[in-house]
Amino acid sequence: MNRFRTNMTPALAIAIAMTVAAPLAHAIDGVDLPTKYAGHLVATQANATGFGNGFTGTLSGPNEYTIGSELDRLYVTSDLSNLWIGITGNLPNKLADGQSIVILMQVNDPDPIPSDPNILITNGLPGFGGGYNALRALDQLTLPGGGVSTGFYPDWAIVVNRALSTPPDSVTYGNAWFIPTNLEMPYDANITSADPANTYAVGGPNAGQPLYMSVFMNTTNAVGVTATTQPTPDGTGPGTQEALAPSAVKGLRLRVSMNDALTGAFGIGAFQTLKMAVILMTPDGTVSNQTLPPITVPNAPVFPNCFPTTQPVSHGAGTFDPEYFKTQDPTYKLFSTVTLSNLGQPGTTGKDGTDIPNTTTGFPSGSLVATQRLHTCFGDATPNPVPPLTYTVPGSELDQLFVKRDADATNGFLSIGVSGNLERNSNKLYLFIDTGNPVSFNVLSNVGNMGAGLNSLRTWQGRKFDAGFNPRYVYMINNTSGTLFVNAYDLSIPFVDGVSDPNRFLGSVPIGAGTGVLSGGTNTNNDEFAFDNSNTLGVDGGNPGAPGNPASATTGLEAKIKLSEIGALSSTCTIRVAAMLSGTDGGGRSFLSNQSLPSYAPMSANVGAETVGGPSPATQPFDFGNDVDGPNTDPYDGRPAFVGAQYASVTAIRPGDVKDDGNCCVNSADVPEMVRVLLGLNTNPRDVQAADLNADGIVNGKDIQPFVNLLFSQSPCP
Repeated sequence: MNRFRTNMTPALAIAIAMTVAAPLAHAIDGVDLPTKYAGHLVATQANATGFGNGFTGTLSGPNEYTIGSELDRLYVTSDLSNLWIGITGNLPNKLADGQSIVILMQVNDPDPIPSDPNILITNGLPGFGGGYNALRALDQLTLPGGGVSTGFYPDWAIVVNRALSTPPDSVTYGNAWFIPTNLEMPYDANITSADPANTYAVGGPNAGQPLYMSVFMNTTNAVGVTATTQPTPDGTGPGTQEALAPSAVKGLRLRVSMNDALTGAFGIGAFQTLKMAVILMTPDGTVSNQTLPPITVPNAPVFPNCFPTTQPVSHGAGTFDPEYFKTQDPTYKLFSTVTLSNLGQPGTTGKDGTDIPNTTTGFPSGSLVATQRLHTCFGDATPNPVPPLTYTVPGSELDQLFVKRDADATNGFLSIGVSGNLERNSNKLYLFIDTGNPVSFNVLSNVGNMGAGLNSLRTWQGRKFDAGFNPRYVYMINNTSGTLFVNAYDLSIPFVDGVSDPNRFLGSVPIGAGTGVLSGGTNTNNDEFAFDNSNTLGVDGGNPGAPGNPASATTGLEAKIKLSEIGALSSTCTIRVAAMLSGTDGGGRSFLSNQSLPSYAPMSANVGAETVGGPSPATQPFDFGNDVDGPNTDPYDGRPAFVGAQYASVTAIRPGDVKDDGNCCVNSADVPEMVRVLLGLNTNPRDVQAADLNADGIVNGKDIQPFVNLLFSQSPCP
C-alpha cells in the first residue's frame, strides 16, 4: 500500500488543497485573508503602487484643514487682454479626494439654437483625472433652453480640482475644454503656479510664452457659509447663509487669456457678454448644493443636501436637475449673465486668492456677480482641530492574490481574496476568469454596450491576453465614495440593445460593512463581495525600487462566486485568474496602474493607456503577452511590464483521475495508473492523492470499488 508523501512543491500543495476543500465557512468580510486562505496564495506584488499608498495620519497643524468645500461668492472682471474670475470659498487643503469646481461658460451663441430639451454633452471629451471625471459626470445634464436670452449653451468648461500628490498634502490642477469639438486644451504644470501671468514650463516647445490660463487656489478659508441648514423664507437677513457668505475672502482666482495667440483658445472680445455657471462636485458624479448663482432658497427644504448623481437626469428629487429647480422657482436659471466692462485686473492680493472681495487690493467694485444662499453639504472647513483628527488615505494597491475552489462544482463557489486597497474615486479592480474557455475569448472583442460610459468594460475593447488565457468571465469592482459596486460580465452573451447584454449589475455593499451580501442588483447565485479598506501596510508608494512588503497586508477584497456561474464543471481541471487595477482615461481606454496580480515585471511604473491616434490603426490595444513596445503600425501594443504571465493557474486534482492528462476526467486511461499506484510502482504525490478515493490517507484495496463505481457512473468525458 502507499501512504501520502510530504515532499510536495508549493504549487502542488495548492492544487491538492483545492481538491479536498469544503465550502468556505468563514464570513466574507475582506479581513484576515492570509489566514483564511492559508495554502491558497497564487500571486504576490512586485511593484510599489503608482496609484497612491495607503497610510494613516493626523490633522493638527496650523494650516491643516479637514475635508470641507463651499462656494461663497463669484466675481468677474476683465482688462483688454484677460478675463479674471474670483470665487471665494474652499477646496480641501488636505485629503482632497478630487473635489472639483466646474465652471461652464458660454462665449458664443450657438447657430442654430438647439431645440429643447437642451442637453449638455460631455461624454466624448478627452482627459484624465478627477477634474475630467467630474466634468464627464455632468453628461446629459438638462440645461435651461428656449433661445438666446433664456438659454444656456456652454461652449467652454474650466475645471479646478485638488488631488493628493504626496499624501496627505494636495495639489491644485486646472484644465479647460472646448465642448463643441471635444477639444482638451494642453495641460501645463505652470497653469497652477502662483504667477498670474505665468508662462509655459521650461523644456516645452512654448517655453516662456504666456499661458492661455492660470489658476491659483488658496485653501485656508474657514468662514463663509456653514454646514447647518437655515430654512428661512427667502434666505436673506441676519444669520442666513447669504449674510455669512461675504465673510469668506479667500479662494480661487483664474486668469483666462481672452484671445490666446498660441492656442486660439476662448476667443472672448472686449466688452462681450458671457454666461457662466459654477458647480462644486466630486469625480463620481456627486453634485453638492453649492452652485453660483445659487440654488435659490425656496428649493432648500426640497434639496437640503448633496445630489448623489446627475444620471439619469429626471425631474425629481435625487438628481441635480436645473429644469426641476425652475419648476419650484420660476426665477431660477442656473447661469449668470456678465457683460465685460473693462473694470481692470484684480489688485495684488486678489491675484493670489487671499483677499478677493477687497475693492482696493482685490477684485474691483462692480465685479460681484453672485452670492451663495445655501449651507454647504460638503462640510465646513475646520482649521487646526483639537484634538488632532485621525484619518486614513487608502490609495489603491494589489498586494497578494488567493484563490480557493470548492470540491462541489454544482453547489460550490470559487473564493478569491485580494489584499490591498481601493480608493473612493471609482478606480476599478477587474477579476478575469478562465474556466477552460475557447481561444476566441483571448481577445476582448465583446465588451457589451460600446455606448456605455467610461465606467464599463468597453474601455478594454480589443485588448489581448497571454496565450493560454481566455477569460470569458469578468468581474468589475469599484469603490465609489465608500460603496463597493460589482458588475459581472459573461462575454459569450452578445449585446443586443433591449434584448441581451453581457453586463449584469450584481449589486453594491458599503465598504467595510463586514459582509459580502450585495443589494440592488441581479444576483441570482448569491455571490458575495466584501471590501475592507483599512490596510496601511503592504506595498509602498512612489519608488518602484522599494515595493515594501506585500505579505504584510491582510485585508482587502473577498469574493465568493458560484462555480456554475462561471462555467466550472466537475471536469474543469484548471481555473485561471488575473486581477488588474485601473482608472479610466479620456480616450475611452482604461488607464492601467502598475498593480496587477500576478505582478507586472519588477520596477514597472504605471502602464497607462494605449496610444490614441494614427496613422494606422487609430488605437493599438495592449497585448499582455508581448513585452516589446512596437511601432504604431503594429496591431497590438506591448510593454516591458508584461514580461511573464499575467494570470495565475489553480489546478484541482479530482479523485480517480490518476493519470495526469489535464482533463480532470475519470476514464479508461486512469485504470493502468490506478493499478501502478496500488502496486507501489507509481509514487508520484499527485497521482497518489488522486488514487485515494475514500480519502483516508492510504491507497489500498478499499479504494478499488469506489474507483470502479466512479469509472462507470459518471458522464462520458475525454
